[in-house]
Amino acid sequence: MGVLKTQGHLFVLIYLLAVQMKSPGFSALWAIVTSIIVSSLGDPLNLEAILRALASGAKGALTDVAAGIVKGVVKLTALG
Repeated sequence: MGVLKTQGHLFVLIYLLAVQMKSPGFSALWAIVTSIIVSSLGDPLNLEAILRALASGAKGALTDVAAGIVKGVVKLTALG
């Protein structure tokens, strides 16, 4: 049970991507849901910690989006 508690979300992600051939966004959503459910099995659900983690993930995603925009601009213009 220890492995499933720490790595269960990766199993869901790989299963949905490789076996079920679902989209990456759909697979990531269900991996996040699985991670929240599994983490709440041992300890009571801490909503504040979950919201902090989601906000941190969103900030990380925004930096990726900004880097993609810069890369696209450089590729499409004469700068690259």
